[in-house]
Amino acid sequence: MFRPFYLIIYFLVLLTIGGAILLANIGDNTTTSSSAPLFTLPDQEGNKISLNDTLLENETAVLIFYRGYF
Repeated sequence: MFRPFYLIIYFLVLLTIGGAILLANIGDNTTTSSSAPLFTLPDQEGNKISLNDTLLENETAVLIFYRGYF
């Protein structure tokens, strides 16, 4: 027995996955091996932290961005 409800759900899932893939590929062509621009930001105590100083002290740095409170 044909169930059009399942067909609608299938297309909605495909549309959602396809849209997420398309949106993930829109950007400024950065990759995982791209260099971040040098910047200076305050930490949680108000001290200035620069990426350049961090890279001078350490070989690598990991940058994590989050939206904040949801």
